[in-house]
Amino acid sequence: MVTQEPQKQVVSWKQYLETLCATWTGHFVGLVLILFGILLLLLAVSAMVSIPQIGIFGLLVGAIVGGAGIVSLWMATTVLDKTEQILPVTLISRHNASLLPEAETLVRASAPPLSLQQTELLRVASPIPDTPAYELLRPVTIRTSEGTGGPVGP
Repeated sequence: MVTQEPQKQVVSWKQYLETLCATWTGHFVGLVLILFGILLLLLAVSAMVSIPQIGIFGLLVGAIVGGAGIVSLWMATTVLDKTEQILPVTLISRHNASLLPEAETLVRASAPPLSLQQTELLRVASPIPDTPAYELLRPVTIRTSEGTGGPVGP
């Protein structure tokens, strides 16, 4: 039975780094759990070997530490299996941008939009009566008061 490797998914920088960190973290945690499990199993064997000197306490310690070692190895295989299920990704570039789904693709227009520009100025969306366009575009004259030296409104 031949298994096909899944096609790599094209993703953004953020998704690429998240996937990369999740993969590295999964492998690191799996490796640490394997080493910890082996260490616990070695301690369990040494406790079992010392049963004649320690007695029932050595048997109890060996069983508990051995069980913890087996649980650690089981957790390591679970973490590594989940890490292997992470889909492979590749960073987006000019060469593979065409592989993105259409819903995630932004296209810049090469020409201005065909709709005509509005000839109206922006207005406030309120029940206040509209100001005529000729009043909005009139120049403002500033008169100065001779006594105060400051500007006076129109």
